[in-house]
Amino acid sequence: MAKKYVARCIVMRNGARVDDLKNFKILEDVYREEVDLMTGSGSVDRARKYKFSLDYAPPKNGAILDWSNVEDETFIVELEGGRRLVYSGVDSLSVGELTLDGQQEAVMTVTFIAAGKDEG
Repeated sequence: MAKKYVARCIVMRNGARVDDLKNFKILEDVYREEVDLMTGSGSVDRARKYKFSLDYAPPKNGAILDWSNVEDETFIVELEGGRRLVYSGVDSLSVGELTLDGQQEAVMTVTFIAAGKDEG
């Protein structure tokens, strides 16, 4: 039986493959925000921003990637089945806590915002 859902992806940061990933999450697509009005509330259009995050498992030996210096970069996410997501103008927003499970590995969540997103 063929798979119906995407189970894996490859993430490229400025053309270099990022290994040691546990999860990739597509978060918000922010294009409008709520504003208070005298008669209640409304919304206003804003510059579109795309948020995503990844869970990074630093290697036991070797260099740990510095995610705090991500500015105006390009990330390409290749999904199973040939789909690609290209995020441009990517900046890191936050590097989350390093979680140690005591048995397998350490994992940290890194959140990003992008100025552009192209799906193909």
